[in-house]
Amino acid sequence: MREKTTDAMMTVSMCSNKCAELNYTVYGLIYGNRCHCGMITDVINITRDLEPASRCNTLCSGVDRCGANKHMAVYKGNEYRGCYDDSGQHSTFNPINDLTLEVCADECRNSTFWSVLHGNKCSCRSQMPPNSTRKDDKHCKENGEKCTGGEKCGASGYIDLYVNIVYHGKV
Repeated sequence: MREKTTDAMMTVSMCSNKCAELNYTVYGLIYGNRCHCGMITDVINITRDLEPASRCNTLCSGVDRCGANKHMAVYKGNEYRGCYDDSGQHSTFNPINDLTLEVCADECRNSTFWSVLHGNKCSCRSQMPPNSTRKDDKHCKENGEKCTGGEKCGASGYIDLYVNIVYHGKV
């Protein structure tokens, strides 16, 4: 990884924001307080030596897991998985003021999947919805409701689904 910052109060979202400001697409945390920024090509060796998430168990200043000694938790943003019917089978947070995709991704950092709905709600999920509930993306994008932070965030009866991409590797 190309840039690093150490902060006793480090969090996953702090590291993500720092790396985004520097135009890096990948970020990783190690030792509970060190943030590394880079590009996807910087993590090829890490992804060859994938480790179980339990190896990255050092906590940041909060509840985030921030790697461990010689093990880095590496994040590559989030990937859009599509527009789905809102089946109501999810844990939904209370409405969030100024909701953005980044805010929801951060709220659901410990979940595999997350979705935005109704313009101001964020939902964390452990599984994808059934493929039979997949809809054309226009339902969420063209006809979607704006998040309170300005982006499109699902629509009435539909959710925008994303997946968190995380690698755990030995460094």
